Amino acid sequence: MLLTVSKRLEFSPSRRLHVQKWSDAENLSAFGPETNARYGSGRNYVAYFVFTGPVDPTTGMLINISEIKERAGKIVRERFDHKFFNEDNAAFRDVPPTAENIARQLTSMWRRCSPTSRQNCALVT
Repeated sequence: MLLTVSKRLEFSPSRRLHVQKWSDAENLSAFGPETNARYGSGRNYVAYFVFTGPVDPTTGMLINISEIKERAGKIVRERFDHKFFNEDNAAFRDVPPTAENIARQLTSMWRRCSPTSRQNCALVT
């Protein structure tokens, strides 16, 4: 039997949607007036760490919710919450911190901190 478990985490960073190699006009066209906010603008995000897989017959769990909270919480606190993405998170120095790139980075970091996880992890921001 497959089961799905999720953990919801909130974080509040600041970001500037801007591509260094582009002209001001290109950035404005792609990202709108937010690109002009030199020090970014604050945002509130909700990330859902969603796991689907078989229940372990020994433990009766798909994954330990406390483990998700501890590992994902550490990632969010250290790299995402109350950070200016463009300067405080190296992943966003060369790519704009769009919701899609944030989700991609969170997923990548989760997989690195949990390489033996047998569950499929999807992330929604």
